[in-house]
Amino acid sequence: MKKKLILLFFVLIFLSFSYGFFFHKYKFFPYENLLLGKRMFNNFFYQQNNKEMKNNIDIFSDQKNIRNQYPDWVNKLRIIKYSEGLNIFSDRNYFNHKNDNFLRGKFLIQIPRHYKKKIEIFFKNETKVYKVLCKTNNNSLASNWVKENSSVLIVSSSCVHELVYSKLIKKGKYEFYSGGPVSADPIFLDIEKLDDINLLNN
Repeated sequence: MKKKLILLFFVLIFLSFSYGFFFHKYKFFPYENLLLGKRMFNNFFYQQNNKEMKNNIDIFSDQKNIRNQYPDWVNKLRIIKYSEGLNIFSDRNYFNHKNDNFLRGKFLIQIPRHYKKKIEIFFKNETKVYKVLCKTNNNSLASNWVKENSSVLIVSSSCVHELVYSKLIKKGKYEFYSGGPVSADPIFLDIEKLDDINLLNN
């Protein structure tokens, strides 16, 4: 019985190969119909991809023009409650691709991607602060932070931020390095409302 099944298997393979060979060589019906269908599918797929690419280019171009018109918006630091799809940096269209549930409810310190200055904050209560690190940055200053089990995925051309570290901050004034040298590091705050802190850079 087993030998018959193996023989039948090879016969089916041979027939399938022969069917394809003769249809391709002699263009039996429905060869032309299949070829036409393939062309139509490829053209449609190509047009859809081109349309989507053009839409994205138009969107990025519009956003760049708006940023050029309002430079104060790009350069100013701000605290924003995190939501899915939020731009992580004020001057780039980079967003988180993974584990939004972990970031939901936290507040982001939105800064330019290549921000170099220290970030000064006064905390009115004990607060947990999160930094998302990139392996190509110098992360030695985060040596006294605790690595979280959760990770995120903020992708850019030269830096992929995914490693999440945290630190419990007591009431008072603190300075945070913005990261670098490749990119600034996103910082999130576990606060209830904006009144819980004062951002002193502005």
